[in-house]
Amino acid sequence: MSRTLLGLMVALPMVVPTASYAGSAYDVLTDKQKRKLKKDGTVVWYVAVADKPWPKSYVYSTIDGVSAEEAMAVFMDFNRHQEFMPDVNDSKVSNHDSARTWEVEYELHVPILRDERYTVRNRLSTYDNGAAYKMSWTKIKAYSTKDIVGNIRFESHGSGTLLAYYNYVVPGRAFSGWVEGRAKKGAVTVVKALGKEARRIKTKDPQRMQQLVDQLRRSLARTPESTVQVHTHAR
Repeated sequence: MSRTLLGLMVALPMVVPTASYAGSAYDVLTDKQKRKLKKDGTVVWYVAVADKPWPKSYVYSTIDGVSAEEAMAVFMDFNRHQEFMPDVNDSKVSNHDSARTWEVEYELHVPILRDERYTVRNRLSTYDNGAAYKMSWTKIKAYSTKDIVGNIRFESHGSGTLLAYYNYVVPGRAFSGWVEGRAKKGAVTVVKALGKEARRIKTKDPQRMQQLVDQLRRSLARTPESTVQVHTHAR
């Protein structure tokens, strides 16, 4: 299993905060985690699940110089995930029949074993009076993975954005502790890659960034159930 499989489809030596996300993602963090986030820019923790092989993964990271709206706009560019996320062989929108819902197919490189294919349904929403953004995903189908559920949130934070990532994967194969450890790091790798790409587009290709933001705004301007023309990523 590649390290990105847990990171994309997805216990820390600190107090585990509540997983309730009714308000700000930042408020979920303990004081110790907030200090670590300020110092290092990233906080990671895992929560074990009874009778399951892999834990729930949480990664919080800051993206300087990029707004929450811009960060979500870059994440929504699903067809380009393969271009900047490690171990992603392919990514394409297979269905977009409502304004705030996308079905995305992924193929992930898995060392030694067969590459993994899976499809997730992504749902876009906002909170904090529209100033913060959330994308949630659930598994539709997969070659071997039994379950995938998670979300990513973007909130204004200082001069940039707080990215709050949660992912939980139930693998369909038996994996060694080494593979699981490598997979855990994938969650951090995904978050770092997304932040790097958002900063790159913001500074190197502002026209493209504006196009992505406009796409996000158009999705949010429609009602969630509004039908849209289906666009699939041709190969």
